[in-house]
Amino acid sequence: MKDALEGLAPFVREHYVESTVWNEGVLENWLSWAATNGYLMVAMDEEKKPVGLVIARTVKEIPAQRDLSPFTEDGQIIYIDFAIAPNKNIMKALGWAVLQRYGERPFLAYRNNAHRESPENLRIHETAKVAKALLKLEK
Repeated sequence: MKDALEGLAPFVREHYVESTVWNEGVLENWLSWAATNGYLMVAMDEEKKPVGLVIARTVKEIPAQRDLSPFTEDGQIIYIDFAIAPNKNIMKALGWAVLQRYGERPFLAYRNNAHRESPENLRIHETAKVAKALLKLEK
């Protein structure tokens, strides 16, 4: 698995500047945790280089910021811990990957500007509306 994660940390550091100040190993451990638990989905280009990623899991309750609570199979909320999607096509692909991975759940939640602690940053959407919005990205 370590080889599969090799190119992800530099990609995250390039697209998520805040991660460059994290203590050594934090990003790699977090990516490893997400991959080991099946939460990590990566979009790759033709050369097998990462172009986008999302860390998502289903939960019964929205976790506190930086809470690595375990996945709950019967959780009704798809929680996006983290995502990098530099363009709408990558966002669409990752969005469909998340919906495919977790199936029908009533809600999808994420924190806007996830690196900041603030209740106002929490976004909750009906999953059906998210799917419709992804379809509109085709246009």
